[in-house]
Amino acid sequence: MSFNANEFITLFKSFGLTESIDNIVSNNANNIIWFVFFAVFAFFFIYSLILIYHWFKYGGGLFAIWLAIIVYFSVSFILIAAIYISAIII
Repeated sequence: MSFNANEFITLFKSFGLTESIDNIVSNNANNIIWFVFFAVFAFFFIYSLILIYHWFKYGGGLFAIWLAIIVYFSVSFILIAAIYISAIII
């Protein structure tokens, strides 16, 4: 028994499931993308507050803490800007 991909695809498309999924995704893709962006940003914001609190409470030296904060937010800004630009382009 040989596997024929064309017959399998035709059988799968005959259920009509792929068309309804395509319609749902294409109609709501923009909303989904922005929801994911804001969910990631909210997680980042809460995580950053907790991280900074622990750095100041348990950190070794003030200079090292500020250096870590500058590096952390610089890299994070670049990554969040890339996500934002990707969300705008899509």
